Amino acid sequence: MTTQTHRLASVCLAAVLIIGGFGAVMVMPAAADAPANTSSSDIATDGTTTIQSFEANSSNMSQLVVANANNSASTIEVEITKDNVTYYSAVEGDTEYTRLETNNANSNDVHQFNISHDTLAEVPMGINEDVTVNLTVWDQNDPTNDTTETSFVLSNTDERSVLDTRSEAVDNPDVGTALTTAEDVGLFSFSLLSDENNTDYRVDEQRSVNGSETDIIVPLQDSDMASRYDERVGDMDAGTPVFNIMSSADGDLIPVYVDERGDFSDATDTYAVYDTDTDRITVMLGEDKADRSAVDVYTASHSISGSEAFGYSEAVLFRFDVEGFSTFSPLTTNAGHLTAGA
Repeated sequence: MTTQTHRLASVCLAAVLIIGGFGAVMVMPAAADAPANTSSSDIATDGTTTIQSFEANSSNMSQLVVANANNSASTIEVEITKDNVTYYSAVEGDTEYTRLETNNANSNDVHQFNISHDTLAEVPMGINEDVTVNLTVWDQNDPTNDTTETSFVLSNTDERSVLDTRSEAVDNPDVGTALTTAEDVGLFSFSLLSDENNTDYRVDEQRSVNGSETDIIVPLQDSDMASRYDERVGDMDAGTPVFNIMSSADGDLIPVYVDERGDFSDATDTYAVYDTDTDRITVMLGEDKADRSAVDVYTASHSISGSEAFGYSEAVLFRFDVEGFSTFSPLTTNAGHLTAGA
């Protein structure tokens, strides 16, 4: 990874951005009144910094170090956003924050913010895509005169494809993912759901993939959508298949498990996992998708029988054997969208 340096467009603030986990350092000016570079940095003329091979996990950390003129009344805050969604926010006193210097030789205070890359895990991106996010640093007590606005790039690999499910995308084909709603569908709605939320959600979109190397991630960014999925899952144990949520890949029905792969799927199979801590569904592509360059991914907050509300199969049953859940068997399908496991 190359080292890059650039001067931020701010009168009172300057920053040092150190990218961890890749064996490289990106340096920006460390003093508000006398920006300076180190011998290990390059100067970037485009105003952006790139995190190569972005993996979105907690093993990788970026350190944002900002310096402002010494002022006991100042409170520095940092936000990372994209399309009006805030993915990282921290302020002095948070666990991510460390005061490095107070009134140093340049009469500056120096602040460090640790940015774990897993906080950016829901930034929408396709495989091998470079995505620009916005970085804003300001003094809460003087935001008009003491604000820095810049951006940096997350350079994705072919291992993750993240869908855009922000609230603006719901029933809006011009924004984000193909995300639609219908009212209270599914075989088990009457017994497992409260009356407070009767809207079900469906995501149906084709994503570019590198065969089974790619995981397709559906973050439930809309709060009502996340609540609906939570209601469907309830207090199920990890590894339990969820019959109240459905998912398919290229029309093949796949099981959805709570928090981790269950006993009814092998590691080489295609299946989905609903993470109850992060409110994300991850479709794990198996060997049957190894030769695919694109996959149609479908997930919905309703049981399979509820697909008719979205124009899909009228009824689909699970087949059980003496060992438990084995394969899916549809009774009817619409235009071949849902197919049975063999």
